[in-house]
Amino acid sequence: RHQYVNPAVLQASGRAPEDFLGKTVAEVGMPPELTGRWEMVLKAAFATGNEQKLECVSHGPNGPRHYESRIVPERHADGTVDTVLAITRDFTEHRNAEELLWLREQEFERLAENIPDLVARFDRDHRYVYVNAAVEKALGVSRHDMMGKTQRELGIPEELAAKFTDSLDLAIRSGDVHMIEFSMSTPQGERFLDAYHVPEGGTRHRVETVLCVARDITERRQKEVAQSRLAAIVNSTSDAIISKDLDGVIQTWNPGAARLFGYESGEVVGRPVTVLFPGE
Repeated sequence: RHQYVNPAVLQASGRAPEDFLGKTVAEVGMPPELTGRWEMVLKAAFATGNEQKLECVSHGPNGPRHYESRIVPERHADGTVDTVLAITRDFTEHRNAEELLWLREQEFERLAENIPDLVARFDRDHRYVYVNAAVEKALGVSRHDMMGKTQRELGIPEELAAKFTDSLDLAIRSGDVHMIEFSMSTPQGERFLDAYHVPEGGTRHRVETVLCVARDITERRQKEVAQSRLAAIVNSTSDAIISKDLDGVIQTWNPGAARLFGYESGEVVGRPVTVLFPGE
């Protein structure tokens, strides 16, 4: 039977003290499904002398409220227990925040699992706490075997592991996004990637995890290399190589053209090609 209720109980229930004092949980009008659970934990607390816990939901005019209760036995000097103290906390907002966080995490995973980019999450000790399907495919390792391990423990080459370690540490210390470029051997051959390390804050106002999003830039790198090689050939040949648009305006002018025609590129690029030849 209730021997004491504090003002918070009265405010939450909208009742007077006489509605509780001297009455059991069943007599105060608690819903039947909760009455049985309360009676069970109260009996356990009296019988064992150990603290009990109970979570329950109360449906009121403003919607469901989530409560967490601690039932603490009050022992006498001789070890007997004839009263227990029930401390109840409303954690509805906390529960709602957890559900929202869970929903956002589910949305994140659905997105991460359906993009070609490599997505991984590292903790402060540089251990994998999440990888998407693209990471599994690129490394040829199942996510189950990656969880909780560092890149070094997975056999990633030391040079690459050190580069990642430095970037992750910088993101953790500074709280700023950091980007690196790297190459790695995969079952599909050598691939070139750039990776963004994005710090993620925790409840203690510090970086708790780092999200890594890496994009395969192999094709872009191959095009850059090809263009670089072509530029080297164009610039080193003694032949005059000139490009113009469909209107006949000069677009590029190599050193061979400068030697042949006597004009530097700045003098002719952007002018019609007819400047090089007599009108007829």
